[in-house]
Amino acid sequence: MKDQGVDVSGKVYGAVIAACKKLGNSRDAMRMLKEMQRKGITPSLINFTDAIAACSKTSDWLQATQIIQEMRRQGITPDGIAYGAAIRVCSECRQG
Repeated sequence: MKDQGVDVSGKVYGAVIAACKKLGNSRDAMRMLKEMQRKGITPSLINFTDAIAACSKTSDWLQATQIIQEMRRQGITPDGIAYGAAIRVCSECRQG
């Protein structure tokens, strides 16, 4: 987003990730998470959870589990909603 002359905050990234969740666009949700981290913005629990939920529509169970691992690496404890979203993706894909 900065490439287009827009300096965005964590709230803007969060809104974009939430939109990705609604559209089922896990690829762009992950891109936004990575861009946040590159800019020194720590994604919130909600940002991560929305990215996991985006994986549901694309049946990307592997990405959902990797997001849980990334949360832990960053010291963010996944809550029941985050785990539930990841479990839902895995269940829909018959993984686990």
